[in-house]
Amino acid sequence: MREYTLRPPEVEPALVLGCAAEPRAETDAAGPGLSKGHIVTKPDAISEPKSSLRYWKGAGLLQIQNPYGGCQAPQPDPEKAKRGEIIGHSRKSQRRARLFLSKIPNEEIMNSFLVTLTYPGKQAQDKVPDASEFEIYKEHLRKFNQATKRKWNGAGLWFLEFQKRGAPHYHLIVFGISHDSMTPFQEWVSVEWNRIVEGGPDHLKAGTRVEIPINCDAARSYVTSYFTKGADAPAETKVGRFWGKFGSKEIPIAEEKEETLSDGQAKIATRTARRAIEHRMWESSWRRFKKFCGDAIPSFRYLSMTEFRTFCENARNGRVTKLVKANGNECWMAPLMLHAVAFGKGKEKIRFPQRYRHRSNSTVNLFCDANAFVEALKRVPGWAEE
Repeated sequence: MREYTLRPPEVEPALVLGCAAEPRAETDAAGPGLSKGHIVTKPDAISEPKSSLRYWKGAGLLQIQNPYGGCQAPQPDPEKAKRGEIIGHSRKSQRRARLFLSKIPNEEIMNSFLVTLTYPGKQAQDKVPDASEFEIYKEHLRKFNQATKRKWNGAGLWFLEFQKRGAPHYHLIVFGISHDSMTPFQEWVSVEWNRIVEGGPDHLKAGTRVEIPINCDAARSYVTSYFTKGADAPAETKVGRFWGKFGSKEIPIAEEKEETLSDGQAKIATRTARRAIEHRMWESSWRRFKKFCGDAIPSFRYLSMTEFRTFCENARNGRVTKLVKANGNECWMAPLMLHAVAFGKGKEKIRFPQRYRHRSNSTVNLFCDANAFVEALKRVPGWAEE
């Protein structure tokens, strides 16, 4: 039998597989050649990702985090984190602007002013800066924002858009000014902006517009509808940022709420939110398609949305609708209808609206009345059981 001898205590122990002979300061005594640095002494140190429901109370944004429900967002590359020259309105910039705007309470949106600032027309063409001269028209905006803060203690957001003639103009949402001051504020905006851009008498009358929001959706759509129009800027032209804030500390932000969800609740919330988004996109695509067809064939404008969609479905399936029978005309088959609309719009080919399928992402952003949606979720069968 082989005999083994114990190592004398005075001998320096060797390093084995990278383990330090001396115990670490934050661990207990490990003995010679051992370490407890790899042992988690606090069980709470490791936590699994949890599903959550975040919404801004009284605002228009709801977020559902479901780590197991879809693809995780890619992590940004530190080497590419630095921004370069802005030559276009990116999708990420549009999303950030819409997310921020949706965190503002609906009540504050209704108490705001919608302001439009334009440049002079043909009567003062030399006063209109070119799209590439962003230092000039951004300086004009900066002066106007500073004057608004000094005179009215206002704050808000601005959005840049380019007209067909290439001239820039701005859309603003201004907070902190009472609607009782509508008339003096409107007059001040006209005079101040005309002074800044050095416009003439005609520009003083028609160069600005100040409105009161009709509803929250209309106010948010006032600016979000212009997000995709940033591409109207000349290609490869440096124009700077397309949106921003002034008086950031005074912009009202709704109170954020967060609730932890079980796996079953996360599935219900995610499925409900995705269906709501798909339904909204489906209805929106039909409205756009009806307007598109109405521009080519004016008779479509006088149809209700139900009549128009019924007409399109019957045309697709080759059936005669009651509307067509009443007018004494023959049935329009789908190819003939699409060909007629395409000819009227000068397009080679068009198609009926297609179903929108929301991607299976781990984060779902739903723009809606957050409070109402949360209350509706809690009434879904099976929510309380999860």
